[in-house]
Amino acid sequence: MKLALPLLLSFISSSAIAGSFGTYDPRSQAMAGTAVAIGSVGMAAGHNPALLGLFDQDEDKSRNGHYYLPYAVANVSQVAIDSLQLIEDELDIAFDSALDNYNNNPQQDNAAAASIAAQNLENGLTSIANKDFSFSAFIPLIAVSEPSKKGGGGFYLGSRIEGGGRSYVPDEDIELFDDYVEALDNVANGGYWRDVHPELFNADEDYVDFAPPPLNDPYDQIESSADLRGLIINEAAVAGALGYDFDRMRVAVGVTPKAMQVRVFDESREVSKDSLEVENSSKPHLMFNADIGVAIEFDSGVRLAYVGKDLFSRSFTSSTGAIIELNTKHRMGLAYLTPKWEIGMDYDMQVNVPTANEQAGQFLSLGGEYRIFQRYALRAGYRYDTDNQLPAATSIGVGAHWGPVYLNASYLRSAEEQGGGLQLGFAF
Repeated sequence: MKLALPLLLSFISSSAIAGSFGTYDPRSQAMAGTAVAIGSVGMAAGHNPALLGLFDQDEDKSRNGHYYLPYAVANVSQVAIDSLQLIEDELDIAFDSALDNYNNNPQQDNAAAASIAAQNLENGLTSIANKDFSFSAFIPLIAVSEPSKKGGGGFYLGSRIEGGGRSYVPDEDIELFDDYVEALDNVANGGYWRDVHPELFNADEDYVDFAPPPLNDPYDQIESSADLRGLIINEAAVAGALGYDFDRMRVAVGVTPKAMQVRVFDESREVSKDSLEVENSSKPHLMFNADIGVAIEFDSGVRLAYVGKDLFSRSFTSSTGAIIELNTKHRMGLAYLTPKWEIGMDYDMQVNVPTANEQAGQFLSLGGEYRIFQRYALRAGYRYDTDNQLPAATSIGVGAHWGPVYLNASYLRSAEEQGGGLQLGFAF
């Protein structure tokens, strides 16, 4: 087997759903992506730059500035998790080894062991066969923010990954392993090898039936493949915001100009007769883009907000002719804030257009945070797809700070994905 099919399908890899608004830190992920109105000011350049303009303290006194070390936040499709589990369990290696043992010594015990290994591999392949997957991740190398009195700024340098694809496992491949199980079970039970799937055995016309002959390597007959398309976006973003005081409310507007290097990936992986063949198309594009944000905060604690992300949409064509989209996203947010807790709601104003061929959805998310002794925070959230393409997700997370050190962790789960994030930063 040479790790062929599982290695191929393990390429179904990782995070938020591609084509969606995105998740920019563990705090927002812990609240199911709710961030437009209650996002961390430390990553306002990603969530909503207007949040930087709602403060009424001088930056030299407030210590509301933040610097974050490199971190990652991502969600992983369940198909990817199953694929990685298949690799971790080394089911293909186990079957390959058991088949070699049988071929070198075609005894009943060796046939039984090879049958069990073939069944385990078949079950693993069935769990990931012919399923769509999508993924995204945000990995900043540096992120800095400094809100100030009626204004502020932020900066990050990092990468976003958005994409999707599908695994293709023909019924014939699954049936082939099932045939191997039946043939090996027959030999293990003392049956005559020609009675069950004799075509799987390597025996010519002159073969003498003193013992079962070796089995052919199923690798030669496998036709499974996997396609993967998407974007890797390396970007430098600089956010700025201005705030204005009115009677019983404050209004802030912000913008995040971004210089982006967009790399298209379009890969097709399929099993040949003796190797794993890969077709890859990856071409970098340099472009500029921008996000805009507005936030209105009332003295009652209510906050309204809007964000438009990647305002300049663009289509990219890979060398294979596939169209891959970088799409504009619009999202509204509503929040209620108190000194000890806050709760918010975000809603996508349109169905998200997929980056490749994955399902993207239109999300309504609810999230909240409760602070204990102003040092610790408990967070939870719920995300629902109003377009009914994707299952609901729940999330939890914690935050803590000791002096200037801040730590945030999160976990998100749905029927089709899991995600997590960990972040360490400092206030100044």
